[in-house]
Amino acid sequence: MARTNERCGIWVIELLQIAPRDAVLEVGFGPGAIIERISKRAATSHVAGNVASSAMVKQARIRNAAAIKTGHVDLRQGSVEDMPFSDNTFNKVNKVLAVNSMQVWADALAGLGGVLKPATTLGFGFTAYSGQSEPGLTELLAAVGFTTSQAP
Repeated sequence: MARTNERCGIWVIELLQIAPRDAVLEVGFGPGAIIERISKRAATSHVAGNVASSAMVKQARIRNAAAIKTGHVDLRQGSVEDMPFSDNTFNKVNKVLAVNSMQVWADALAGLGGVLKPATTLGFGFTAYSGQSEPGLTELLAAVGFTTSQAP
């Protein structure tokens, strides 16, 4: 999974223009390879991640152990609909990404709509094998309050 999603993850990181001071949340971080890249780019800020699988949390925590130890990275297990973070965790998050995970969210964007601050930039990446369809995605984003979208 780390290798198959890596190219798409790099593309989303570039699309979001993640910079050193950006606070970033990755939803569905898998084995943590993209989190590792993000934490190097957003080196002076906070990087958080949320995923439903305990196996992925374990793998990602091993891969990102040094950044977790310093408090730079915070990886949690939980669903997107019920984020396992305190209410103020996302006050500073200004960029959110998900790569090949949105298609398995029970309530698509309802969870994100409830925890993100205004002006948060979202980036989604889907590979051909993800099962996510593009039709309706813009409408789904608009339904939970996101106002602009850009698809290459």
